[in-house]
Amino acid sequence: MPVPEKAKKRLSRWLLFQGIFFTSVSSLGLEITLTRFFAISRGYHFAYLVISMALLGYGAAGAFLRVFPGLREQKLQKTLVISSLLFSASIIGSYLAVNILPFDFSAIWDKTQIVYLLIDFVVMAVPFFFSGLIISSCMYVFQEEIGKIYFSDLSGAGVGCFLPLIFFSLAWGERIILVFVVCALLAMLCFSLVYSGAWRYISSALILAAILLAIADPAFLQIRISPSREIMTALRYEESRILDTRWNAVSRIDIIDSPAVRFAPGLSIRYLEPLPDQTGIAVDGGSLQAATSLEEGKMGFLERLPSSLVYSLAKKDKVYVYDYGGGLDIVAALYFGAGRIDASEKNPGLAEYFQEFYLESESESQAVYDFYRLNMIAGDGRSHLLSSEVNYDIMVIPLADTLGAAAGVFASGEDYRFTVQAFTEYYNRLRPEGFISVTRYLKPIPTEEAKLLNTIIDSIGQDLATENILAIRSWGTITVLVKKGGIQEADISVARKFCQENGFDLVYYPQMPREEANVYNRFAEPIYYDLYQTLLDETKRDVFVNSYVFNIKAATDDSPFFYNYFSPGRIKPLLQSVSGKWLFLIQGGYHIPLVIIMAFILSMALILLPVMVKQKKELKDAEQKRKWAAILYFVFIAAGYMFIEISFIHKTVLVMGNPVYSLTVILFSLLISSGLGSLYVGTRVKNLRKAVITAASLIILLLAANEIIMPHLENFLLQMSFAWRMIMMAGYILPLGFFMGMPFPLGMKMLGRDNREMVPWAWCANSCASVVSAPLSLFLALLWGFSLVIRAAGLAYILAVAVLLIFQFKASPVMGTKATSVM
Repeated sequence: MPVPEKAKKRLSRWLLFQGIFFTSVSSLGLEITLTRFFAISRGYHFAYLVISMALLGYGAAGAFLRVFPGLREQKLQKTLVISSLLFSASIIGSYLAVNILPFDFSAIWDKTQIVYLLIDFVVMAVPFFFSGLIISSCMYVFQEEIGKIYFSDLSGAGVGCFLPLIFFSLAWGERIILVFVVCALLAMLCFSLVYSGAWRYISSALILAAILLAIADPAFLQIRISPSREIMTALRYEESRILDTRWNAVSRIDIIDSPAVRFAPGLSIRYLEPLPDQTGIAVDGGSLQAATSLEEGKMGFLERLPSSLVYSLAKKDKVYVYDYGGGLDIVAALYFGAGRIDASEKNPGLAEYFQEFYLESESESQAVYDFYRLNMIAGDGRSHLLSSEVNYDIMVIPLADTLGAAAGVFASGEDYRFTVQAFTEYYNRLRPEGFISVTRYLKPIPTEEAKLLNTIIDSIGQDLATENILAIRSWGTITVLVKKGGIQEADISVARKFCQENGFDLVYYPQMPREEANVYNRFAEPIYYDLYQTLLDETKRDVFVNSYVFNIKAATDDSPFFYNYFSPGRIKPLLQSVSGKWLFLIQGGYHIPLVIIMAFILSMALILLPVMVKQKKELKDAEQKRKWAAILYFVFIAAGYMFIEISFIHKTVLVMGNPVYSLTVILFSLLISSGLGSLYVGTRVKNLRKAVITAASLIILLLAANEIIMPHLENFLLQMSFAWRMIMMAGYILPLGFFMGMPFPLGMKMLGRDNREMVPWAWCANSCASVVSAPLSLFLALLWGFSLVIRAAGLAYILAVAVLLIFQFKASPVMGTKATSVM
């Protein structure tokens, strides 16, 4: 019995939507995976560029369709099938090409490296060009199905953002790339099933081949790590080797045996005995730490660390270690006789290795340290502090940075351990006479040291800070102690003796004379003493902070970029302070403004300029103003969407405990809910213009409410289990995402009825704006905080509505018949 024509058409459309779904699954999953890979191979400061390049590829696809309209309808079958094939092939090809290129970000001043970087950008954009070509072609041809197409696109992207989390948790490592090849080939199979031909057999065979290759786990997929990364530096020593490589949901951890592994931050130069054996732990190719063997007779070095001063000053009944990393601070607490130790670690891979190294080994020394006193906490430390009722004698924030945040003067990694709100929580959870102990590395020019003190002052107040702080420094570290109850003469005497025995320098205690500073590790002037005296003087502090060459203002939960020291108004004195050697700024992560400029230029050159050339004769048309107004509409809604997306991803790191979890939860909930919003307006809404105004108004209203609700919600969620945090945060973002999914398909529908030829250009402009908005949102957050970025998002939606009202699109439902004949 022949299949009715109506049933064939329904099946064909379902397969079309499934093809779009799998294309988006592959595309977003690949994008997130590449950011993870580049974080390992080149550093976190480079990883986020993948997002801009992916969006650039999408935009280039829209421009391509605008310039070559013949691909849109008559050749749609070939466009979809061949683009899917090329998409799957370019996933492997671009990954291997970028992996082979000997790019080294530390040598960016080399012209060859700049060429490599540009090649990287182009090559990375290629897969996303083909996926963008598929989606934009479907949007052009099937105008009346725009809501369903956008829903398939966004829901696929939502699922795609979860795949890296799942497969990295299963320790698939680099072969996860082949998962997205399979997804792209599944899209090819769906498109080939819509039409007759042999492509369905070819795609099926390729899917089987990709699955078999993934099972084989080929060596050629292994990540090539830049020689400037910490792990590669350690492996340059003779007899160095990687003992094990472990993948987990949030990171890659390499266990290293190398003479370069010597982790004893600030160890006294008077300690001449050998250290116990240490095993290196590299997180995502950097953040090199160590697990220290408990060797009898070799543990005395712990008494010679500046971070150990706190154990000579405070009671030790209850100790808390926040993010213990390799576990040195836990060993120190046990060594000095702590009664109970609570220790948290957000990275499950580090926690697992600590368990294996210290608690499951058969060393006789294990019993000496009484590990039964240790209570290990999985997850973020601030969540533990808010959910627990325990108060502590000592709170240790170790020198164990595992987020790769401290890259330079313009580092974009958030760290919620070092904010005003965090130190307020630490101080409130101290017992009377209890201490907070923070150790950080000294910088060539004081930045982090000053920002840490400023943050502490803002958290407990100027008066308390003046009386409650004691600070010492070694040759390479500074340790700041904050006491609840005020520094006493007895504390000063102990600290003075400790520094004399170890050759450390006093930096600050209440009413400390200048001659006591800068004694052992000498500078030309006692710069750290002077710095602390100035910042702790209420009459001098504000003037000094506002005139300092670097940004040393206190970090907050709204702007948690503790390692960002850049101030836009101080570029000239900054360059003068480094004798004009601006290259160190790029190496240090100062390149974000340059990325914004580069993204803008590339977007104009590769996307808008070809379209303008194509329409050169049309520029005299009286309708051209309305065409450009339509483009502006899509630019504004793209900027608004991206500002909200980036802000929520970074803001929820505190709640989720890790950027990977935050990225996954926010993208999934935002994309799925936006897809539902798109589906709703595609089937239910008749008055398109009114729907845009209503959606934009509700978005702005929800953003305003979020400014009030979010701080309270964060504290509430931090007291809950991780699973409930994920569920409730996803639910919180759903209403906002639902309305955010409406302006794009509504605008596309209006544009299709007004001027159907403009649809690919609108897709192009939307992607172009996203290319620039992604780094721009981060740049604005670094300078002024996430609240300002959220307000900028609201302004973008207001401008989109203004453009719509001033330059109205035609509302008559004029649709070409070609759109329906393809099915």
